[in-house]
This record gives sequence, structure tokens and C-alpha cells, in this order.
Amino acid sequence: MKVRKIFLCFVYFACFLSLFFQYPPESFAQRRPVLRPVRRDYFAGKFLLIPGDDLPTATQMTRMIAAVSDHDLVLPSDRLIGDAGKLLEWAGDLDYDDIDGAVISFDAFSQKRSGAQELIGLMRGQRPGLQVYGFVTLSQTSEDLVSSLMESVAGGFPDYLLIAAGQGDQPVSAQIRNRIESLKLNSKVALTNTTETAAIALLTRMTNRRFGYSPKLLPVYSSKPDGAASHLITDQITLMGAAEIPQTSEAARSVEVLLFIHTPETDDQTRAAFASAIAQSLERNVRVAVLDLSESAASKDKLLTKLREKKLLDKLTSYASSDIVGAKLELAAAESIAQACSFQISIRFLRDDLDRVMRIDRAQVSLQLGQYLSDWAFPLKVRPGQENLQEASALDRIKVISEEIFTEQFRRNLHAFLLTTGERAQLEVRMIQRLQLKLFRAPGAPAQEVFVRPSVYLVFLGSQPTSQIKANTSWELTSDDVDDRISRRWSMINWLSFRSDAEMVEMSIKVSPKNSPQLSSDQGYSIRSKRTRSTRKIEILAAANEGAFNALARLERMGLEGRIAEDFQLTESPALKYRALIEDRAISRMTHRDRLEMMQLLGRLRLNRLYLFGNGYKPEKIAELSRAANANFVELVYVFKAASVTPVEEIENEISQLRQGGVRSFALNFESTGDPTRISEDAALIAGIRSSLQARYPESRLSVILRSAAPEDKYVSEMAQAISPDIELVIVDDTITGESSSLLNKRIVSVTALSGNSRTESTQCLNLLPGTYHNPGSTAEGVSARLTQQTRMSLMLLPSFAEFAWEPASYNSRSSFDQTLNLLFDERSRNGIRSWAQVVGDCSRDNPLSAITIKNSPDSAARKLADLRSAIEQLNGTPERGLLRAELAELIARAQTVLDKFKSR
Repeated sequence: MKVRKIFLCFVYFACFLSLFFQYPPESFAQRRPVLRPVRRDYFAGKFLLIPGDDLPTATQMTRMIAAVSDHDLVLPSDRLIGDAGKLLEWAGDLDYDDIDGAVISFDAFSQKRSGAQELIGLMRGQRPGLQVYGFVTLSQTSEDLVSSLMESVAGGFPDYLLIAAGQGDQPVSAQIRNRIESLKLNSKVALTNTTETAAIALLTRMTNRRFGYSPKLLPVYSSKPDGAASHLITDQITLMGAAEIPQTSEAARSVEVLLFIHTPETDDQTRAAFASAIAQSLERNVRVAVLDLSESAASKDKLLTKLREKKLLDKLTSYASSDIVGAKLELAAAESIAQACSFQISIRFLRDDLDRVMRIDRAQVSLQLGQYLSDWAFPLKVRPGQENLQEASALDRIKVISEEIFTEQFRRNLHAFLLTTGERAQLEVRMIQRLQLKLFRAPGAPAQEVFVRPSVYLVFLGSQPTSQIKANTSWELTSDDVDDRISRRWSMINWLSFRSDAEMVEMSIKVSPKNSPQLSSDQGYSIRSKRTRSTRKIEILAAANEGAFNALARLERMGLEGRIAEDFQLTESPALKYRALIEDRAISRMTHRDRLEMMQLLGRLRLNRLYLFGNGYKPEKIAELSRAANANFVELVYVFKAASVTPVEEIENEISQLRQGGVRSFALNFESTGDPTRISEDAALIAGIRSSLQARYPESRLSVILRSAAPEDKYVSEMAQAISPDIELVIVDDTITGESSSLLNKRIVSVTALSGNSRTESTQCLNLLPGTYHNPGSTAEGVSARLTQQTRMSLMLLPSFAEFAWEPASYNSRSSFDQTLNLLFDERSRNGIRSWAQVVGDCSRDNPLSAITIKNSPDSAARKLADLRSAIEQLNGTPERGLLRAELAELIARAQTVLDKFKSR
């Protein structure tokens, strides 16, 4: 027994020593790691695809290509495809708030005469701003439906239409081309030979357009191609929204992917030189995609053997090969180009999170391995001599080849990714977790085909910090009894990236009502920072948790400005009680996930209210949004579109459901329905809702949104007199003066436009500079800004508005612009935004890219558009910057359209 005790003591002591030497003593302090943005355990986007058939090329391949750009794909089950009624029913049950775009085969609804139009109406009703691309086959669809769809495109929905016309449809094709010309739809409607590649091509086009990006590809042929092959490549690149770079020395400098194309006329000597050129390009860190269009099994096998000898299979960006039996040149070209574009999107815009990068790399390696097995191993090694293979037999043979290729070309390979945090993440390819195989025979195909889907296991080995990350200072939160929301906010700030003059920074947070006398509101705070020897102590005092939360936001700003490394003491409270944002879901392009992230941004900017025009927001989504709002000290106000004819019971029932989701504040919107002749009726509706809330939910608050048309407009002041004084008024337009101002008596939350955005919608001003906001004055308790259709532009201007809303008297637009750049962008992206602002200016006088300006000086406008394109090329790294780039690219495209029309006259 005694020996056993001695042995256990020895074991415990040995464990302690191992821990002690494994971790240095300083690591036992409450030191935060390199803190990244909130974990992205969800996809960068989600698309809806309704294919025309259930072949794996239209379902599984599209899903894997979407995964390479970290996008999820919503698909109907195979049993629904072919039944238009069930498809419509399924589509009607979808929640489009989570979908970023849709690709629809209108052939799938050919059985139901009005099916396509019903689907369009359903999507437009639930999500007016949803991007929708569609494709249709002439041989399977009536000419009336095609004409109807083209008219719908002219009306703005769907956004893009692809029409497939076979050899027998030439007369009709000519008529369609004429119709496209007459309707001026060249940029929105395209003709192609087949819809076999339509789903892949349109999904890739949608992904590229979502980020305002056109990957630059340079085709390199192993021998002189015939006209059909070069036209095929050009058509696929154009259809996917990418750019084909001409083979000139000047243009080649901008190439992003070299597309090596193995043609049928290539001899052995040329093929060897071709493989060497691929290897040399990879050594120069150029991304390479390989497309094999050769016609014999021997030529395909020889090329892949050369690539295997040089250990290049894992280094390629994409690989695809046409079938030696069924040809399918278009499908092979589409798969290779689409994968290259998707991976390029990931490298440019999706490096903001380690989990996301691991998903992308796993999808890329899995798809790459699957392509070698599907396009090379099966047709050349498994299928020959087998008429009707069984899946079990084919899978056994494919497994042997997959293990051979994986061991030889992939196993233990290291992949390094530079994250936007400045770290270089290292991933190692370890093993094939599982291998799925599906045999199929497409209609009219001469032989069986296969789709192989491997799943690859990767390991994160660690990250190497770069010079951008300095962890010389330890940061410690010494307060243990703080609110969970405050400790979570503290953890989200990357303190280690801030310059400090001490070895240790200790921060304490004290929240107590006793601090109220020295603070003018519960939203205020006091911060004191002082260095003692090698330790800097920062103390936050607040009367309420919201004040401490705001103090952390202030410290984050100071850290970005390099002001943490100094002694200071400050006491601040907001000049306005309510600092709000208004979002109308009928205008905004935000998804529910975007809205959840926006809640974090609002808290980070010390904005404390969101007016959400709900329009049928689902209860479970409202509950999730309400929790996110509470976590960031944001008051969620659900807005009803109201009119005097709206039944009170209808609004009361919806309020009851919303309260179950955690919503406590509501607003009635008379912005578009307010009628000066029906003030008493409107006031009666407001009084009815107010009485119901007071009786059933006394803690709930009610607001009324009104529009003031002009300073002399009496509608607002008369409504203010007609309703109870405890009801808050939100006034759209900052025109409240004189008599109206005195009557409203501190009940106004005025609405101001985010600088540049109201002008953007009317005159295409491309301004990103914050402007001068109207001070709401002493009559207002708050100020609001409104999101526009250019959502990302609005969000970029939001930090400047937040500074104004906190203290209008001390707001400076120039310094606010610099603070915004530091908060949201890295150095390269900041340079791009500054370049944009330098070209466009603030639009305070004439819009530099308006139709009048373009007409007066087209050459100058062309140069400015080129400069703006160069500016947005510098926006990369995160999805948010990519989405901002897309909005800017869309505005450039509009101005370019005006310029092209003027030049064509």
C-alpha cells in the first residue's frame, strides 16, 4: 500500500513536471490567444439550385464546386425532379431569407404551364432583391414560355437567362437573337448549344458576380487548336463571368490562372514539353488548371503519367478530361473552368477564418481527387471491356486506384494559407475518410459514366505568425464578476495586435449604480489608464452593463489608432439617447445570417437600436435575432406597415407571436400610407395598439414612423397633437423646424440618409466618403440612418454615422473616414478605398460619373472608370470586402453602360 502511494505521488509529480516544461510559466496567466473574428462555423453563402434532371453532373458536381468557394447548395430531392407541382410546393416552403441567390431550370416546370411564372412570383414576393438566374431548353419548352421569360428578364426578374438551342432549333434561334437585340438584353440573355453545363456555369457566374470579381484566365494550348475548341473555351469563360486574357506579354502580367489545354493533335515530344511547361508555371507560383480534350485513351494516359511523374496532381487548381466515348467537351471545359474560378474566389475573399479555410481546402482536395478518378481512372482503367458494371464492383476497383494516387500524390502534403489576421495556417492532407461512387447513363450516352466523391481528412498543424502580429504584451481581464456579454465582447477584440508600452496590461471593469453621479447616463463610462513600472492598468467604471460595453468599443478604437500606449483619463456619455439603424427587408439584400453579424457591428459601433421592417419574418428567426440584439445591447424594434384600415386584431396577434421570440418594442409605419385627411383614423389605430400593449404588455414600447414632406407640412405636427405624448415619433427627413419642433417636445428620432446613398440610387453617385449629417438639435432624443439597396456601401458609412450619433457637436467627417478605414480594412484595402474616394470625391457638386458628365467628357469618364476598377482590385481578404466590391463593380457597370450607349450613337 505504501509503495502504491509512493508510486502515485511520483506519477502526479511527473505529470506536473511535464506540464510545467511543456508550457512556459507566463502561459499560466490569464493571457488571451491571438483572437480572431467570431468563429465562422457556417458557409460564406448559400445558393438554391433547381436542376432540370437528377444526373450527378447537375446535382453532386455543382455541390462540390460550390463547396470550393465555401457556399452551401440547397437542392430538391431526386424524387421531386420532374414533378412541377411538387417542386413548386417544395420551393414555396423554403426560407429565402437564408439564400443569397438561385439558379433555376425552367425546364423542370414545363409540365405546368404557369409554373415558371408562379415560381418567379413566389421568389419576388418573399425576397424582392434575390438574385435569380435561369436556363431553358428550346426543344423542351414552348416558344411562348421563352418569350414570357425574356419579357420577365426585361422587367428585372430573373436577372439572367440562358437559352439552349440545338442544331434543329436554328430558325427559332435566329428569331430569339433578334428579340434579344430589340429588347436590348445582350448582357442579360445568352444562347448556348446545351444546358448540360448550365447549372455549373450559372452557379459559377453567380459566385463571381456576388463578389464583383472576374477571374482572369489565359488559355495555353498544347498544339494549335481548331476554331471549335477555342470558341468552346471562350464561350465557357464568358458565360461564367470570368475574363479571357489575350496571349500578349502585357496582358499576361495580369493573369491569375493558366488554363493548359491538351488538344488531340499533340505528339509525344510536344506533350512532354507541355507537361514541363505546366511544372515550370507551378514553380513560379502561378495557378494552373488542366483541361484534356484529346481523343484517345493513350494520349490521356500519357499526359496524366507525365503529371504524376512530376508530382503535380495536388498542385493543380483543377483538372478535367473529356470522355473518349461520349466526348462531352463542353462538360469537361465547364468543370475545369468552374473549379478554377471557385478556388480563386476563395483565395481572394475567404481567408478570414481558419475553419473556413479548412473547409475550402478539404473541398478542393476532395474534388481534385474525384476528378482524377472520374475522368481518368474509370474510363481508362475500369470501364474498358465492361458493358454493364455494378457499383460494388466498380467501387472496389476505384478504391485500389484512389489509394495509389492518394499515397503517391497527396498524403502528408502541406498546404499553407495566409489568413487575413497575418498568420500563415498550415494544413496537412492525411487520409481518405470515405469514397462514394455512383454509376449512371445519361440519355443518349453510348456508355456508362461515373461520379466519384471522395472525402479527405485534413489536420491543422499550427500557424506561423508574421511580422504583423506582435505578442510582446500580455493582456488580462482581472474582473471575474462581469456580465457574460461584456466578457464575450472583451474576447472578440484582438488586444494583442495593439501597440502597448508595457509587458502586461491589466484591465478591470466595475459596474455599479454607485457610479451614476459622475456619469450622465447608463450608457456612459469612465476610463482611466496608467502605467506603473512594467504594467499598465486600465480601469473602466460604468453605472450599467451597457456603459461598460460601450467603453470596450471606445478602447478598441483607441487601440486601432495607437493610443493605448499612453496615460489618459476620460469620461463620456452619448449626446443622443437613441442611435439607430433602419432596415427595410423589401430593399435590403441582407440574409438572416448577415443580419446576425450586423448586430455585432452595431454593438461594436455603440449603436443601440435597429428598426426592422419585418414583412413576415419567421418567428424562429426573430427569436434568434432578438438574442443577438440583446447580446450586443441593441434594442430590436419590429416595424409594421400600418394604415387606418388595418385591423387592430391583426397587429395584436402578430405582436403576441413576436413577444414569444423576445421582441419588446414595436413601431407602426405610416411613412407611405399616412394621409393628412385621415389623421383622426390613423390616431385611433395608434391609440388602439397602445391601449392593447399597456393592458397586456406594459413593459413594451410603441413608436410611430411618419414622413415630413416639407417644413411647412402640418401632417407631422397634427399627428403629434393627436396621439399620446408617451409615444415616440420617428420622423423621416430632417425638415422639422419652427412650430413643429416645439410641439414634438423631445419625442423625435429623426432619420438621416447615410451620406452618398440617397444620391446613389437617384444619380449613381459612387461616393464612399462620409458627409456632413444634419444635427437633429435639442428636440430629438435620437437619430437614425437608413440602409439602402447598396447595403455594403451603407455599412461602410455606418461607423462615421455612429461617431456623429454619439456626439454630433464634435463630429469630423475627415477623421471619421480614417477611423472607419482602420476599423474595417487592412492596408491594401484601405489604399483601394482611398483611391476610389480620390477619383469620385464627395459628390457635393456634380456627380463625376452622371450621364451629363459622361456626355460632356466621355474620355475623362472612361479614364475615371478604369481608375475605379483598379481601386476595387485592392479589396480582398474577407467576404464583407468582396460584397462591398460587388456593389461598387455594379455601379461601375451602370456608368459603363451609359458611356457605351453614348459612344454607340
